[in-house]
Amino acid sequence: MSRPTQAIRLRAGAAARWALTVTLVASPAVAEEFRFLGLDRTYAGFVQELAPVDMGVATLILRSPEHELTLEEHAVTLEPLADGEHRIGIHLSFNGHGLLDADLKVGVVQGKLADEITLPSQALDLEGRVLIEPSTEGWTITVLEGPESVTVELESQLASRMVPLCKQMALVLVRFDCGALEEAMSRVTVPMPAPGEQFFLAREELTESEAAALGAYLYTHR
Repeated sequence: MSRPTQAIRLRAGAAARWALTVTLVASPAVAEEFRFLGLDRTYAGFVQELAPVDMGVATLILRSPEHELTLEEHAVTLEPLADGEHRIGIHLSFNGHGLLDADLKVGVVQGKLADEITLPSQALDLEGRVLIEPSTEGWTITVLEGPESVTVELESQLASRMVPLCKQMALVLVRFDCGALEEAMSRVTVPMPAPGEQFFLAREELTESEAAALGAYLYTHR
C-alpha cells in the first residue's frame, strides 16, 4: 500500500470516528420508564397539610388528621440531563379515605365541622427535575424542580353540611355565595415537595430486576 493511499485511509477513518462522536453527542437522550411494583400499596398519613381556600370574605381551612392513600399503579419516566440530574415524569393512579376537619371563617366568625371523606380513583401526571445519588443501600432523590401543588378530588357530606352553617354566618356579617363552598370542597389543593427536599428509595423496596434496571440506567448516564 502506498503512503498516500494509507494516509487517505487513516484520515477517512479519523473522520468517520469524529462523525460518530458528533452524532452520539448531538442525539437526544432517550427516556426510560420504570415501574416499582412494591411501591403500589397503602400509605397512612401521606399528606401532612392542605392549602387553605381563599374565597374573598371567607377562608376555608382544611386538615386531614387521619387518612390512608392507596397507590393503585404508577410509572416513572427518567431522562438523563447532566451531572446526575434527570428530567422526571410520574404517572399515579390512586384512591383513599380518611377524616377531614374544616374551619370556615367569615370575618371574625368561625364554624367547625368534621366528617369522613373518600378519594375516588383518580390519576395525576407530574413533571419535574431531580438529582439521583446512588449508594449501596439505595438512591437519594433530591427535588430540583416540580409543581408547587396538585389538585385532588374528594367526596364527603361535609360540603353540604357546611352550606347551612355558611348561610347563618353570612346573614350576620356579609352576603356571601355559600353555593360556591360545595364546589370548593370537592377539589382540594395539596402542596408538593419544595426544591431541596430529599427522599430515599431503599434498594430493598425493589425487586432484583427493578434495582438492576435502575442501576444500569444510572450507570449508563452517570
